[in-house]
Amino acid sequence: YLDELRQHYDKHALIIAEIGHPSSQGNGHQTPSGQDHGGFAEHAQGPAVLRSVAAIAQSGLDGAFVFAIIDEWFKRAWVVERVEQPADQRRMWHNVMNPEQNYGLIALAAGPAKGRVVIDGADTEWTSANATAAAGSQQKLGDGHDDSRRLRDLSVRNNAAYLFVRVRLQPPASGVIDWSKVDVVIAFDTIDPARGDTRLDPAGAVGFGRGVEHILRIHHGSDAQLLVDKPFDLYGLWHGFRESYQKYRTTANNAGEFLLVRTVTNAAYEVKDAKTGKWTALGVLQDQETGRFHVGNELSDSHANVAIDAKTGVIEARIPWNLLHFTDPSTLTIVDDDGSAGARHVTTTTTTGVAVA
Repeated sequence: YLDELRQHYDKHALIIAEIGHPSSQGNGHQTPSGQDHGGFAEHAQGPAVLRSVAAIAQSGLDGAFVFAIIDEWFKRAWVVERVEQPADQRRMWHNVMNPEQNYGLIALAAGPAKGRVVIDGADTEWTSANATAAAGSQQKLGDGHDDSRRLRDLSVRNNAAYLFVRVRLQPPASGVIDWSKVDVVIAFDTIDPARGDTRLDPAGAVGFGRGVEHILRIHHGSDAQLLVDKPFDLYGLWHGFRESYQKYRTTANNAGEFLLVRTVTNAAYEVKDAKTGKWTALGVLQDQETGRFHVGNELSDSHANVAIDAKTGVIEARIPWNLLHFTDPSTLTIVDDDGSAGARHVTTTTTTGVAVA
């Protein structure tokens, strides 16, 4: 395309405006070339931009504008716009799943620089001032591995981009948590304790004292998944791909069925030949497993949402507000559809806060 453009405008200066690749966690569209609309961690964003610049230079064009210097929180993107309400409040919070808000070569990060939570497994920035008082007693399973599941404490913080959770486990007698024997599950009740799922799984071996909408399940030191209670699943919302179980709201249940949070990025499509009338499939349905979190160190992987220190028992996690179905965390507005908005839209409610277990 660039070669043909150069040939067509062979007597003119030709500059491409604009190019760029978002450092958002969310991906708006997957491409065969891999130059997607988002999904680049910061260490991959730079090479992606350079690849585009190189293609322009190799085609003999005269220049390009790289978009943008700094992130723009107010921007909209189709892949998340249904769950950014009200729209004029976008500037009040940072949706890290929104590609258009994350084009900046310089990040406009949420929260003050001093005391900012860094997802690295070291919890020196967590102080007693932001510890959360615990209520209730710990549940023992009696399976021989309770020694690796002794909870010291749980703390919660937030800023305009994330909900942060720190879990501190008491290191076992062996000194290191055996992740082949232990899962850590963090549950979130975001709307109403009387609604949501009260079981962790269909067997019901572990229950919650209130209904929950999401769980973050850490299977081992490299696998962390954000799951949503089945009726509250929003998969395919923008495209209208709605299954009968998708209520787009939280409902009281004890099914223990949670689904990995996913987002449709590419719809399947066909093209009709004008002469023959034959339809040809050119694209298949593609989605992004937005709930499959990177486990690592934020300083080397800007998309790392979970960090674990198996020796100290510290687990740090951050959950983007969008993935918890908040449409405007600055006003505690969250998805809670009443069915009046149609298949591709949702209505909202105001919540009083988030409970974590």
